[in-house]
Amino acid sequence: MRSSFAAEFAEIATTGAAAVDIPGYQIEPGSPVRHTFPATVLQPGWVVVVFGGGIIPSEDIAELKRRGVAEIFTPGARTDDIIAWVRDHVDDPAQAAGPGAA
Repeated sequence: MRSSFAAEFAEIATTGAAAVDIPGYQIEPGSPVRHTFPATVLQPGWVVVVFGGGIIPSEDIAELKRRGVAEIFTPGARTDDIIAWVRDHVDDPAQAAGPGAA
């Protein structure tokens, strides 16, 4: 999704029975590169959302979390806190894929 007024995101889902190895894959909605995946293997049924830009209205956060968004970092969030959260949760398939994932 690309918008000059709102947030942008890309969703990658593995719908087949095999894991998908995506190290070095890049999200390039134009130039420059917006995101390069590190050593990453998506297991069957996993969904990864790369989100950037825009500001999520505070009144929408509860509903997004109810729908399975694991965490939302608002303006002013410390990069160290975001990195710590990702390190604590990315290895857990239930957190990475969200509720209801295969």
